[in-house]
Amino acid sequence: MKAITKKREKNRAVEILEKAFINAPGMKWMLPENAGKRSFQRILFYLLSEGIVNNGAFLTDDEKGVVLFHKIQKTPFSLRNFILKTYIFFFVTGIKNGLRALKYQKMVSDIRPKTGWVGILMATDEEVSGISTVYEIKNEAFLLADKSQEYIYVETTNEKAFELYKTAGFEEYHRMNHPYRDITIWFLKRSPEPLKQ
Repeated sequence: MKAITKKREKNRAVEILEKAFINAPGMKWMLPENAGKRSFQRILFYLLSEGIVNNGAFLTDDEKGVVLFHKIQKTPFSLRNFILKTYIFFFVTGIKNGLRALKYQKMVSDIRPKTGWVGILMATDEEVSGISTVYEIKNEAFLLADKSQEYIYVETTNEKAFELYKTAGFEEYHRMNHPYRDITIWFLKRSPEPLKQ
C-alpha cells in the first residue's frame, strides 16, 4: 500500500469510497434527505483529509482499494480540516444532523478502547473481480498492528461486512442499536499475532 498524497490519488480514493458506501445506511443518516452526490463526496473528502493528517490514508498498489486506518490518538490540529469540518457542519449535514454526528462520534469513541489501531473506512473498487486487492489491504494493515503488538478496532453497521470481518479474524466485543436509525452497530477487534522470525 502507498500513502495518499497526490490530488489524483485523493480523487481516486474518494471515487472508490463513494461507490462502496453511497447506499450505506451507516453513512447516509447524517445527510438531509434531499442531499445530492456532492454532499456525500464532501464528507468523504473530509474523512480522507483526517486520515491523511493521521498518516493513515492508503491506496493499494493497483489503486483499486483504499484504507483509512491509523493509530488511535489525538488528531493533530489542521486548520484546513477545521475549516472543512465547519463548512460540512453548517452547509452539508446541517446543524441538527451535525450535532447528531458529533454525539455519535463521541459515543463510539467512548466505547472503543484508547490504544491500538482503528479502521475508519476500507473499500475496494466494485469492479475488482479477484482477491489480490483485499489480500493486500488485510495483510499490510495486519502487519502494521502486529509490528506494534496492538489490537485493531473497527465498527460497522453492515451485516455482510460484520461477517467478513469475523472471517478475517476479528471478534465482536460490543454491539448496540444506532441512536438515529433502526440499524445495529457492531464493534469488533483483532488481536495481534506474534511476528514470524
